[in-house]
Amino acid sequence: MVVNAQTEDDKWLAANNMILLDDQSGDGDRLPRLARDLILTLPDRFKDDRYLEETLPVGSRAAALIDRSENTIPLAFASASTDGQRLQLDVVTNASVPSTVEQTAARLQLLVRHLSGQAGHETITEIWTRPDDGPIAAGVEALGFRRVRSLHQLRLALPASASPIATRDFDPARDLAQVVEINNKAFAQHPDQGGQTEEGFASLMAEPWFDPAGLRVLDDPNGSDTLAGFCWTKIHPAGNYRPTSEPDDAQPTSQLGEIYVIGLNPAHHGQGLGVPLVASGLQWLSSRGVQEVLLYVESDNAPAMRTYQRLGFTINRTDTAWHHASAIEHQTMPIESAT
Repeated sequence: MVVNAQTEDDKWLAANNMILLDDQSGDGDRLPRLARDLILTLPDRFKDDRYLEETLPVGSRAAALIDRSENTIPLAFASASTDGQRLQLDVVTNASVPSTVEQTAARLQLLVRHLSGQAGHETITEIWTRPDDGPIAAGVEALGFRRVRSLHQLRLALPASASPIATRDFDPARDLAQVVEINNKAFAQHPDQGGQTEEGFASLMAEPWFDPAGLRVLDDPNGSDTLAGFCWTKIHPAGNYRPTSEPDDAQPTSQLGEIYVIGLNPAHHGQGLGVPLVASGLQWLSSRGVQEVLLYVESDNAPAMRTYQRLGFTINRTDTAWHHASAIEHQTMPIESAT
C-alpha cells in the first residue's frame, strides 16, 4: 500500500499544533516578513542576510513551520542548483524558541520532504545552516547529513590603508580571457568559483551591480602583456546586509562593499602581491563612499585568512554546508578550498 506522505505530514502538524506556510500556497507575501523578523532575533553576527530583503530571492522556494502562537521554528529556503541535479536548502533557526534534538530533526525532516517535493527533487543533498550550533546541528546530523564546508564571512570598517600597487579598470576586450583563465587556475578545486567560462562571466557583467571600474586588474610588474591578478569588488544596495555600525531597530541605510573574488596568477605566487591586491579593492570601495566591507572565505583556507587578517578583517559569522552521507560516499572529487 502506498502511504500518502502529505496526509502523514498533515497528521504530524495537527498532532504537534503547528502550521506549515509555503510560498506556493498563498503565503508568498508573508514569508519574507517572517524571514526578516526571524533574522533579527538572531545574534548580531547573523543579522546580515539576503533574506532581509522585502521579497524572496529569485528562483527560491520557501517554507516555514509556525506554532499556534506564531513562533517560527524554523524557517527554510530552497533553491535549485546551477546544474539542476541537487537542491540547496538554507535553514535559519529561531534561537528564542527552545527545542530538543528530536523535535528539531522532526521539523527539519518535514521541511526537507516538503521543499524537495515542491522543487521536483526526490531528495535534498545539500543543506546550509545559519547558525549551526545546538539542536539545529544535531537535528541535521540526525537526518544523515555531515559537515563538508564552513564559510567565514569577514568584515572590515573603511577607510583602509592605501595600496602600494597601481591597478586599473577592467577592460572586457583586453582582459576578459585572462581574468577567466586566472580565476580558473586560482580556484581549480573550488566547488563554486571554479570552472568559469567567458560566457558565464559575461552574464555576471550584465548584472545591475557590475561596474568595470570595480574590477581592479593588476598588470605584470615585470612588463609582460599578462595580468598578475585581479580584485573584483561589488557594492550591495542598502538593506541587503546589515552594517555593524547601525542600530538593530533601524532600517539599514548604508551600502556595504564586498571583496567578491581575488584571483592571483600562479606565476606570481610568493611575490607579496596578495595583500596589496586586496588593498587596491578596498581603496576603490572607499573612493565610492563605502564605509564597511565584507568577504567570504573557506574556513580551512589558512593562507587567505592570514592575508585578510593582516588587513584587519575579523570573522563576523560562519555558515556551514552539510551533504547527505550517501552523497558523500559517491563523490568523485573531494571538496577543497582554493589557495
